[in-house]
Amino acid sequence: MFGFGTILYLFAAGAGAGLYVVKTCFDPRCELKGRGPRDMQILERKVLLLAPVLVCVGSLFLVLDLTRPERFLLVFRSPDTSLISLGACLLVAFVALLALENALWSMSGSLVARVSVVVRICASIVAVAVILYTGFFLMGMKAIPFWRSPFVVALFTASSLSSGIALFLVLFAAAARRSKAPRFVRRASLTDAGLVVVELGLLASFLAVQSGGGPASFEACQRLLTGDLAWAFWVMLVGVGLLFPLAIDLVTKGAEAPRACAAKGLAVLVGCFFLRYCIMEAGVRVLSLQ
Repeated sequence: MFGFGTILYLFAAGAGAGLYVVKTCFDPRCELKGRGPRDMQILERKVLLLAPVLVCVGSLFLVLDLTRPERFLLVFRSPDTSLISLGACLLVAFVALLALENALWSMSGSLVARVSVVVRICASIVAVAVILYTGFFLMGMKAIPFWRSPFVVALFTASSLSSGIALFLVLFAAAARRSKAPRFVRRASLTDAGLVVVELGLLASFLAVQSGGGPASFEACQRLLTGDLAWAFWVMLVGVGLLFPLAIDLVTKGAEAPRACAAKGLAVLVGCFFLRYCIMEAGVRVLSLQ
């Protein structure tokens, strides 16, 4: 448990759920599906297909990371008494709802439209729950003091939404047949810039608070700032994942071409992965020394 597979799960599941939330926020009525330009219809379809795939792949990584993978199905026996069971049920519900939404994609009619609206609302609620769940689960781990902070919930939530927008930008760049991003893509990019700034503030606050905590939390912070995890923290998380996307925004002034969207999206995804890597590895490595 809490190996590299868990880190991949946190990244993939958070990005998949975040991608769906972003899609719902920027196209709540699914108007791109029927009335948008052809390349934007392709973008909508890719988002709807990729989100559940990421959650499924992430869940597979988590199962493979278990000491006894064959006992994974036991978590469904008591979903009301275990956070792990609750998380598993949320993942299954999210994938099932998106599978239904995908099945309704090519159908038409007033009844189908009403059912689709209900499915999208339910899927959005479950997606938000999936995003929030991991942060609360880690914060509740009494054995690892470094994770016992509300900042972990806030960081994972902001990072999941940011990774969702980043994927949205990358998919736009892959689907676009135009030289400049449309308005809703520019709004998504500016929102991501805001989330990156929020992540920087939350990360600094989190480390400041935890550095003043107990010995285990202090040691975890030292490993990130000056120790064996400093390369991942300063270069990959802060440099590539947080500062580089902001630099792209400053250079392009918010009027990104598809290539700039792709570069920014990929950089943000790198940062989102290494945020999870740094927080997980710092906590687990300190635990192994106690």
